[in-house]
Amino acid sequence: MRDLLRRFLSRQPASSETSGERRGAGEASVAPDAARNAFADLERAVAADPDDAEAAARLGAELVGRGELDRAAALLGRVVSVVPTPASAPAAHRALGVLNAARGDRAAAISHFGEALDRGLRDEAVYRDLCVLLYQNGDPARATDVARRGIAAFPDSSDLHRYLGNLLGLAGDPAEAAASYERALAIGPPDAETHYNLGVVLAKLDRTSDAIASYRRALALEPGRTAAHLNLAGALRNVGRNAEAIVHYSEAARLAPDSIDAMIGEGGTRAAAGDPARGLVVLERARTAAPGDARVHAALGILHADQGRTDDAVRCFEEALRLRPADADTLLRLGNALLPRDQARAIGHYRQALALDPDCGVAHLVTALTGGNAERAPDAYVAKLFDGYADRFDSHLVKELRYETPKLIAGLLREHAAGAGHGWDVLDLGCGTGLLGVEIGGQARSLVGVDLSPGMLAKARETGRYSRLETAELVAMMRGEHASSYDVVTAADVFVYVGRLDDAVREIARLLRPGGHAAFTVESLDALPDASSTPDRDRGYRLNSSGRYAHTLGYLQRLARENAFAAIEVRESPIRLEQGKPVQGYVVLWRRGAPSA
Repeated sequence: MRDLLRRFLSRQPASSETSGERRGAGEASVAPDAARNAFADLERAVAADPDDAEAAARLGAELVGRGELDRAAALLGRVVSVVPTPASAPAAHRALGVLNAARGDRAAAISHFGEALDRGLRDEAVYRDLCVLLYQNGDPARATDVARRGIAAFPDSSDLHRYLGNLLGLAGDPAEAAASYERALAIGPPDAETHYNLGVVLAKLDRTSDAIASYRRALALEPGRTAAHLNLAGALRNVGRNAEAIVHYSEAARLAPDSIDAMIGEGGTRAAAGDPARGLVVLERARTAAPGDARVHAALGILHADQGRTDDAVRCFEEALRLRPADADTLLRLGNALLPRDQARAIGHYRQALALDPDCGVAHLVTALTGGNAERAPDAYVAKLFDGYADRFDSHLVKELRYETPKLIAGLLREHAAGAGHGWDVLDLGCGTGLLGVEIGGQARSLVGVDLSPGMLAKARETGRYSRLETAELVAMMRGEHASSYDVVTAADVFVYVGRLDDAVREIARLLRPGGHAAFTVESLDALPDASSTPDRDRGYRLNSSGRYAHTLGYLQRLARENAFAAIEVRESPIRLEQGKPVQGYVVLWRRGAPSA
């Protein structure tokens, strides 16, 4: 979250306002001559009757506005000490709050503003100032309570709704914060800061499109807001709109030429957009400007790794870790770079990352590399793996790894499942960037995609093929769908991240209409030279050192029998290259029979 709530945190309370700005509702400001005469009249009234608490309170407030704080303190102190308490005491406490805020005595200001409200004062500005002072004094819970009380008293206060949004955002409640910001904006007037802060919390809620719209509204009101350009660029990149993202990173760099964030963002996005040479130029400029910034070295490492320059990537990641040792993400990236050549060192870095962040997802890969087994890869591991891969997934998989699984599956379906006479209702499990959706979209009446990676789904959305896209774990998503609601369920290169397939196949069978088809691929355990291990064969799957699973044909046949599937075709075929060598797999097409009684 960048630059969140900047104005709120820096806002000065009422001490910076003039006495005219502190007038209650219904009090009109007056011309300078009239104000001078009124002030003189007050001074004469207090001189004539020092016990006139109301006149003393009004004079004290005027003195605060004029900066005569010592004199104001004496007068106002006398007012609030009068017994019985006069009706003017709430106003005197308000003025004392302003006075103490001006003196920097935050605790005394809080005490007097609170006393003014407790004594029945209705003043929106006091709620606002007390809210700010409490936050600055390290009491956000009480500040939030004051903001809510202020809204109850002044429901159309856009300031109080905005302040509440700020506090809720800082407290980690983005949904409620967004509601408060939206209410503030509905009341008006338009405010760039509020649109910006709304964008920040919407992004936290994964409402990326709405966040983009909010950042754009902020920039329409205040085009020179660097942070809004940066956050908008980041949101655009997250949904694969790299060309637009580059425009805003460049504008942020123009507005703030020394912004390392702008340089890192522009350099990385240019590389992701297919211009790594220019991206490298930008990142090298960032390294020259900030050689001690670990983020710059990490960004350079990512670019070099993506371009296959492993030695350069390792050097950059190691320098980033020298500058910032406790960085789990950089440790993971260094481990990935080292893995093909030094597995032991890679595992060591993965374990360091796990010690820093047990939820980073790499435990699965450590298990795979050290000969362990598990039923499936954790969701966090898969989501992180593919989010970081989304920008270059299609070109890398298709061009470099010779990945033709979507074409193979689409061909099998057209050959064996095209006789229904109408479009298919299709569920594409692990849809990724939508490669399979593009291949079969012409035959689909409806096409639903599900994936763990928001980055991948953003790419799938760009294809325009999918009627619905869900960010979810496959089995959990299927359990929420109606039975017999699909003609085709596909899983292209997805079950390589799931070992035990029983639950997934059971749900596929439930979702398919009788005569419907399941089409999927797995890596072949049978084709591996060391596949004779009894535990692996009995289990039917094995976790390989790649972090992916291989399955036996016998296991697939058992699952088909148990779930009333007939095997229409099972092709043994290379499904991609790994380190230049073909990976053998099974391309499977099953037909669903009638449910068993």
